Amino acid sequence: MKTARLTVNWTFFVFSVFFLVNATALPRGTLLTPGAGVFPLLIGTALTILSLVMAIRASVSVERGESPFPRGRVACHVAGVFGSLVFYTIALSFLGHPVSSGICFGAILRIMGLRRWNRILPGACVAALVSWYLFGVLLELPLPLLPLLGL
Repeated sequence: MKTARLTVNWTFFVFSVFFLVNATALPRGTLLTPGAGVFPLLIGTALTILSLVMAIRASVSVERGESPFPRGRVACHVAGVFGSLVFYTIALSFLGHPVSSGICFGAILRIMGLRRWNRILPGACVAALVSWYLFGVLLELPLPLLPLLGL
């Protein structure tokens, strides 16, 4: 089991380095007009840094005999956020970006402990609109608005 934990974490690190190397080949554009490679480069950098930290922590925790995976309530939070992102990925093609991302952001806010709907709904709406503006307008990614209505 210890070998499996180390293998998974170090494999994730190798994958993130591979992702980062491939992201550097995409056009980055300029500061005022970012290209298609800006977002993958940022994601690749974050993945590489986080996966290296996770791999080192797994190596240290395996030596101590600890589990590097979350347990209890934290594990439920991780599973809930992952499930929300899976929902977004599936729902994007038929609900569109604003609706599916709003639901995803709202679910994540709820999972992370925000309980009052009068705070969750505006936060989710603002996050969905900001993400649509950033990716759909500024970066000009072809995000579907409402595919059911033909938009």
